[in-house]
Amino acid sequence: MSFLNRFLENPPVDDTAASVVRNLSALFNARPEYASPLRAFGIGDYLGQQSRKGAQLSILREMQHVIAEYEPRFRLREIKALGRDADLTLHIVLRGLLRTARGEVPCVVGVRFNLVSGAAQVDLGSLQEVHRAP
Repeated sequence: MSFLNRFLENPPVDDTAASVVRNLSALFNARPEYASPLRAFGIGDYLGQQSRKGAQLSILREMQHVIAEYEPRFRLREIKALGRDADLTLHIVLRGLLRTARGEVPCVVGVRFNLVSGAAQVDLGSLQEVHRAP
């Protein structure tokens, strides 16, 4: 069960992958010092740095930290930015191992992080689906 599911009145019953994706989505859409007493919870605001390579690297580092800290069911092996599109959405692929009751399973997660709004969309998918993104 996802950490955030514990606070829902009627937590959804689903598989580990769906729960991890929902948790990552909540984590990547959270902002530090907003809606949480935890200062490092979430991803920073990059509106003023949307065209800088440094912002991209910072986002990737923060995602790595957030996953390691708050989502132990997903062991991240690789995080890679695939580029951004005309809408200033950064396309990111996360490759790792999903810890399930039956052991560890290879997993690919696609993230679309809008550099203007800071909104993140997280999807479980195959590597081919993630590479088609931008």
